[in-house]
Amino acid sequence: MHKTISLLTWNVRGLGQDDKCDDVLMELITASATIVGLQETKLSSLTPSKARSFLPARLSSYISKDEVGAAGGIVLAWDPSIFYLCSSSHSPFSISTVLSFKVDGNSFTCTYVYAPTVHTDKPAFLANLALLPPAGDHPWAVFDDFNLTYFPDEKNTDAFHADEATSFNASIHALALLEIPLLERLFTWSSRRE
Repeated sequence: MHKTISLLTWNVRGLGQDDKCDDVLMELITASATIVGLQETKLSSLTPSKARSFLPARLSSYISKDEVGAAGGIVLAWDPSIFYLCSSSHSPFSISTVLSFKVDGNSFTCTYVYAPTVHTDKPAFLANLALLPPAGDHPWAVFDDFNLTYFPDEKNTDAFHADEATSFNASIHALALLEIPLLERLFTWSSRRE
């Protein structure tokens, strides 16, 4: 049986303000994704009422990871009319779910990774990343903000760390992850520049 799902990932840069939640809600309604990952929520806890302020009603099932300090925070939400939750887990840099299609019971793991920006924390992150894949040939989708780059031309500055790139490339290769290409843009983050 052929199944189509749509995934959306977004660095929302904080959901503390009502107008920001309204904007995110409108975009998520328009996008009609079946699974959504939001990062940098900067929420110390996610209450059901807060979740309703930015998640459309069709994405009423979710798990979250609280911010650390004044940064971070992840939400992974899905449409419960399409999937049911088999299990979920947290790690220092990610959250994961095993979701099953209601139509046939086939399942897959969905992991949302938000890596540290501090260079000294990168080795611990990569070590943790190696522990995340599901066993066997179980399908696995990874939403991510690795905060790492493969090659110097992926940066719009000269701040490229070759040792980190080598470790990152080795980790991605060992996990057999395939990158979905970024279309119609060069970078995923613009710092509010054209």
